[in-house]
Amino acid sequence: MEYVIVRFNQSRTVLIDGCVSGLTNETLMINDGLHTFTLEGPTDFTPTEQILDITNTSSIKPQEVHFA
Repeated sequence: MEYVIVRFNQSRTVLIDGCVSGLTNETLMINDGLHTFTLEGPTDFTPTEQILDITNTSSIKPQEVHFA
């Protein structure tokens, strides 16, 4: 199991591989490997999606994914 935290300046629903997976600024658990990240709601953020290979994380050191 791997861990990510999706950073955004407000609370938004996080979509991982097109599925609702939690909220921004909270630690989320996912399987290792390649994943597509985006946010639900108005597309007032950049980039509009990110594709990242998630490996070697822990609950105390999750991979950070940033949207601005």
